[in-house]
Amino acid sequence: AGISSSSSSAQQSSNQSKTEPSPNHPDQTCGHKTPSQMVLSSTLLSFRDPGIRLYAHGTQCEPRRIWIRLDVINERLSWRTENIGISNGSNDPDLVTLGQVHEIPLIQVLFVDVGKATAALQLLDVHDDYCFSILTNGGSLDLQASNKLERDALISCLCLILDTVYNHLPPEKSWRRLN
Repeated sequence: AGISSSSSSAQQSSNQSKTEPSPNHPDQTCGHKTPSQMVLSSTLLSFRDPGIRLYAHGTQCEPRRIWIRLDVINERLSWRTENIGISNGSNDPDLVTLGQVHEIPLIQVLFVDVGKATAALQLLDVHDDYCFSILTNGGSLDLQASNKLERDALISCLCLILDTVYNHLPPEKSWRRLN
């Protein structure tokens, strides 16, 4: 009975050390404002299917329209470039196709930077409040939302999701530790 009681206490202590997922960004000075629950729910639904349409930026290429999706089951983000007017030699400006799928396993996301923190975004003539970056070991996905509310809602969704993905790891492995 003593072993069972001790084991139960250790498990309760372990469960208490895990934190609940939070929509708040770990850097309280970054300008991110957590949107209402209704906005978060709506954004999360769209993020899952059909995805969210954003601009992706790079230092080596022109800005591109992309669709980014959250795959909760497989714990990954996927994104595809939007190609306008290009398909099998056609030059139809009303035709929209999507390029190849690029995937980022959520466990490989190291941090979410708010604003124009990367070289690709610092080159832009766009408001800081519209930008954010998803940082991985392989580089960054530098994104521009349509407005501050969309950016903040996406960042909050990513915070919640990353907390859930990283929750089974020790706190020193948390994506929030980089703040």
